[in-house]
Amino acid sequence: MPDRRMVEDWTTDWDYNCSQYHEGAPDVWRELHQRCPVAHTDRFGGAWLLVGANDIAAVTHDPALFSSREPNLYDEPPARLLAFPPITMDPPEHAAYRRVWLPRFALKEVDKLVASTEATCHRLIDRFVEAGRADAALDYAQHVPVAVTARMLGLPETDGDQFLSWVHDIIEAGFDDLERSRRATLELMAYFQAQLERRRREGGDDLTTWITHAEVDGPCPTMGSDHPAASPISTTPSRTGSSGHASLPWTYAHGPASSADSMASANGIALAL
Repeated sequence: MPDRRMVEDWTTDWDYNCSQYHEGAPDVWRELHQRCPVAHTDRFGGAWLLVGANDIAAVTHDPALFSSREPNLYDEPPARLLAFPPITMDPPEHAAYRRVWLPRFALKEVDKLVASTEATCHRLIDRFVEAGRADAALDYAQHVPVAVTARMLGLPETDGDQFLSWVHDIIEAGFDDLERSRRATLELMAYFQAQLERRRREGGDDLTTWITHAEVDGPCPTMGSDHPAASPISTTPSRTGSSGHASLPWTYAHGPASSADSMASANGIALAL
């Protein structure tokens, strides 16, 4: 991706993809809070940015006017919108998917993860405690959601480094190298498709198995069906939490589009993330 045009005024020309933002995000937000609670940019085809807490709360409670169907900004919009149930759904469809998820995130279910999560945290701290110093993000924080989400989905924790590599290639390096992001995206798609197919054959007692048998207004279409809600990928846990990660097997469980369609869609996924 070529170098992006420098921002002259954050209130009228903001761009969260440019190096200026990544190098000084706290200063950018401080300026916007002080000068312009509703900023605008002509980039991304034109977009508004709310920075006030009350305004943001009002938007999130008004899905009729502010839809979640396509929350991403693109320099060049993809030909096909990606769907990540329930993240990119509005009421009333959103409520139906949310009800399906709730039992797996009930307090008694979450309590089952406490001991193993604490053990993960202690194990990470033990790696650097004797040194007396560490990078809080790289040595600790980025590993916790990966381990917890892997445990919830029944994935090998030993795959954690691979997930971090995919995250880097898709979200971080992907802005400058779309081909690298595309390759990582397809690898991640194939990984989850294999996991779902295995659960269908062998069963299990994890979130991935549960997703394969979940129903929303009837049984899920089978793998390979051309389902309109099917989409190839979702966000990964080291950046966004387990709900985003889990929506990938959910969409595959509802039947991904054809392999060719998925591969074509992968070209726009870096921007979607």
